Parts: sequence; C-alpha cells; structure tokens
Amino acid sequence: MPSLIKLARIQGSDIIVGFGGDDVLSGDAGSDEMYGNLGNDWMDGGDGDDAILGGVGNDGIAGQIGNDRIDGGEGNDTLFGNVGDDLILAGQENDLAEGNAGNDFGNAGDDLIKGGEGDDWLLGGKDNDTLIGGVGNDAMFGNLGDDSLIGGDGGDFFGFRSGDGNDIIADFQNGVDIIGLETTFSFTDVAITQVDADTRIVVGDLSITLQGVNATSISEADFAFIV
Repeated sequence: MPSLIKLARIQGSDIIVGFGGDDVLSGDAGSDEMYGNLGNDWMDGGDGDDAILGGVGNDGIAGQIGNDRIDGGEGNDTLFGNVGDDLILAGQENDLAEGNAGNDFGNAGDDLIKGGEGDDWLLGGKDNDTLIGGVGNDAMFGNLGDDSLIGGDGGDFFGFRSGDGNDIIADFQNGVDIIGLETTFSFTDVAITQVDADTRIVVGDLSITLQGVNATSISEADFAFIV
C-alpha cells in the first residue's frame, strides 16, 4: 500500500522525503526538493524549479512547469521534464526519459531518451540507447554501446567519438543534419560505402549506419570535426 505525502503550500519551497515503501509525493508550486528513497515511487514536482531524486526502485517522476533537475537513481524509471529547460539523468537501469524542452542524459542501462520540443541535448549512457530528438535543432550523443538515433524535425547534430560502438541514424537528412567526429580524425579517415539501402560510415573503430541514405549523396560537407 503506497504512502501519500502531499505538501500543498501554494507558494512554498518544500523538502519532501519518501519512506521505505512505494510513495506518492506531490510538491505543488515552489522550488521543491524531493527524495523518493526506497520503493517504487511516483513523484510530481509541480510548478517551480524542482530538484527530484528517485532513489532505489522503479520510479515515475514528472517535473511539470519550471527548470527542473531530475535524477531517476537506481531502477527502471520513467522520467518527464515537461515545460522548461530541464536536466534529466536517466539513472543506472533501463529508463524512459522524456524531456519535452530541455537536456536529457542517460547512464548505465538501455535507455529511451526523448527530447520533445525545443533544441535539446540528448546524451546516451554506457549501453544500447535510443535517442529521439523530436522538433527542434537537437544535439545527440549516443556514447558507448550500439545506439539508435532519431533526430526528428530540424537540423540535428549527431556526435561520435572513438569506441562509441555501431550506431544507427534512422533519419539523417543530407544538407540539413551534421555528423560530428572528434578532431583526431579528418575526412580522409572516413570510409563511406553503400550497404543495401543504407550508407555505412566507418572511422577507426566506430561504425555509423545512415538508414535509407545513398552513399553518393554523402560528402565532406556533412561532417564537422569538432567533438
């Protein structure tokens, strides 16, 4: 049976701490600090610039309106930033993070990270992540693991480093999107080949597949060596 903690100070800035069970925490307006601790918690920061830590367990966290800092902690978490410039850390397991407008970061685990509206920074973690930029000019970094990247509408930047794995860009738009590589490489290090309907790009130990893209359309103009 979940416990219910609700601090309804309309204008207050509250510190809200869960117990060892499955808690429901609600902060309302104000810049709240919320700590779920143990258990599978539901945490709603309400409006305001909130700091929310899920802790151990499979938590659901919603930041609502405001510039929120959300950390899922351990467990398989579902995280929503909502309106505002949010910083979302997906945590250590298999998480779903949806920032709407804001910056989202994975950690260990196979994460699904969705940027939503706005110009987002999306960072995967150590495992096989799926990053979805949505509307806006997004910057996406899958990092370690074999990641799937979907930029969505807008001119998107896909950044890669050595050792990032075998990644897929599902909707690369030639002349609109940019592939960013670290400055230890140059365009002469880039091997571009056609594999069935896709383009495969190999740079050192890094492989990038552009789904549905003809290799003849890819040129030096599609790259930036700045990562």
